[in-house]
Amino acid sequence: MRWIVPGLLALCACASNVAPPRRVALEYEGPIRSRDVAEGNRIYLTLCSACHRGRVNPRGYHWSPGQMRQQIREGNRLMPPVLPSLLSDEQVEAVLAYLSVTDAIDGELPAEPEPEPEPEPEPEDFEDEDEDDFEDEFDAEFDAEPEPEPEPEPESGADPDAEPDEPEQGDALDAPR
Repeated sequence: MRWIVPGLLALCACASNVAPPRRVALEYEGPIRSRDVAEGNRIYLTLCSACHRGRVNPRGYHWSPGQMRQQIREGNRLMPPVLPSLLSDEQVEAVLAYLSVTDAIDGELPAEPEPEPEPEPEPEDFEDEDEDDFEDEFDAEFDAEPEPEPEPEPESGADPDAEPDEPEQGDALDAPR
């Protein structure tokens, strides 16, 4: 590990601007997939700027995102490959986002995601104390014994304790048909 960093620095310090890869593998094609310019700048300053200052600065290259992805992953005679164990695909995309604002890449950042619509308010839950009171009253009203119907008032002048009249012979019920 000790010899890798000085070797890389010496290799990069002697290199001049390089031509983009002539043919880009299909796996590297496609638009920039990150908007995280700040993270890309942080990674570039931490990992890339040791070699890419001065004459090897990619500013103004105008490469495609696919060309830069391939250059990062496969390297060339002047630059070693940067493997996924050192830089994840998401981090490469962040670096591409940063490089797009420096004109090293001709590509646009992806559109900002649409804000998610606010959820519709939930219907009010009627499980509250007032409903419980109503249910108690409702249950009490229908669980109680039905009240007996009141007896009709006797006609005026009639004896309330008297037996009801029985039909006599000759009433309409006994009439021949």
